Amino acid sequence: MIFMTVKLYLQDPYMKKFDANVVRRGDGFVVLDKTAFYPKSGGQDYDTGVLNSVRVLRVERDGDDVLHYTDGMIGSDSVSGEINWNRRYSLMKMHTAQHMVSGIIAKRFKIKTNSVSIEESESAIKIAPLPVDTGVKVDITEDFRELVMKRIPLRFYELGRQEALKNLDPMRTSGIQKLPEVIKKLRVVEIPGIDKCACAGTHVKNTFELGQLEITRSEEKDNETTIYFRLI
Repeated sequence: MIFMTVKLYLQDPYMKKFDANVVRRGDGFVVLDKTAFYPKSGGQDYDTGVLNSVRVLRVERDGDDVLHYTDGMIGSDSVSGEINWNRRYSLMKMHTAQHMVSGIIAKRFKIKTNSVSIEESESAIKIAPLPVDTGVKVDITEDFRELVMKRIPLRFYELGRQEALKNLDPMRTSGIQKLPEVIKKLRVVEIPGIDKCACAGTHVKNTFELGQLEITRSEEKDNETTIYFRLI
């Protein structure tokens, strides 16, 4: 039987420490009844940290379970967990920045984001072909800076699957169609005025937390443009 792990990282992405119980053990991993560790999914990289002082090396999804792979045995049935906050916060900021960049590109150039890779130091989005010259970089970074300076609070809420398809921008909803039909409600992350997207990742509370965007490079391959960026 698969246990549904309570996702504390969705309730409070700023949570650094938590207590939980072990409900299943496997080959090098444990499953907890609740966790603040984010598993690699939706393009966002996983959290690291410790469980009872044992290092958590990576975190993965298995249905509704969250698997915590560790570099040692967790002998106790109860654990105290602590995430690597510096890594988590970097990923939170990167994911929110990605939503903003995708929203800017959709609004300014009418181009959708095909896929994303949210990493700690440099992230990337893949879009339909777009020549990323100096002018395009300036347009994106200036729009981004304005959104940061407006100190926009993010909104998080749920919509029914069909309601989401009707109300969200088609350029930001392509992934909904790929979700299993059993998923009837979707978590929506909204940055008012620029982006509204179904997303189960971790994000900051306010655009002002992000700082400055730098587009580091871009690549053209297989009829797609990949834009790499970081926050400075």
